[in-house]
Amino acid sequence: MNKRTVFLLVFILLTTLSSCTAQNSEVYEIPFSLDKKLLVFKGKLNGIDTDFAFDTGAAEGIATTKQEENKGIERKKSTQKIADANGQTGALTSVITKEMSIGGYTFSNVRATIGDMQYFYCMNLYLLGADIIRKLNWEIDFKRMVLKVSKSRFATDSSMAVMPVNYKYNRPRVAIKINDTSYDDVLIDIGYTGVMTLPNTD
Repeated sequence: MNKRTVFLLVFILLTTLSSCTAQNSEVYEIPFSLDKKLLVFKGKLNGIDTDFAFDTGAAEGIATTKQEENKGIERKKSTQKIADANGQTGALTSVITKEMSIGGYTFSNVRATIGDMQYFYCMNLYLLGADIIRKLNWEIDFKRMVLKVSKSRFATDSSMAVMPVNYKYNRPRVAIKINDTSYDDVLIDIGYTGVMTLPNTD
């Protein structure tokens, strides 16, 4: 199948990712940076400050052996079957983090896998996957470089584009239209730093 590469330059001030509703309306603001085009912010693993890389394209978190050694992450005997964005699968060693904190929210016994990708290992980044991202509502303010997180949905107004989101392999997907051509299964992968490649529908 022939493919064409589409370069998208998108100016976004506020983006909301949401699949979670709750009575708790507390909102926490967390500064972030765009390190190597990755959205990076601070959270905690077992009470220890950790730099998280926000990645909706990962089904679940990925820790490095460095974090396993110094942040109290427990390795399990089992392996976890992992599917990438293209549906290809493989097996990685499973780990458990007893406590993960993002803003004022805490998650217990968070499952992840061990993977020493060179950049993440060197920068000591924990890759935060869609399994935890889906548990909160997120507002990404690129103008102020601040994340807002809450367990309640954020307000929207008529100036905002609203898109239905479906999930496949725990990853968010949407339908888009470019130059009168519709694409029904496009992955929202905030951890991807390349360009969008779409199938040629001609």
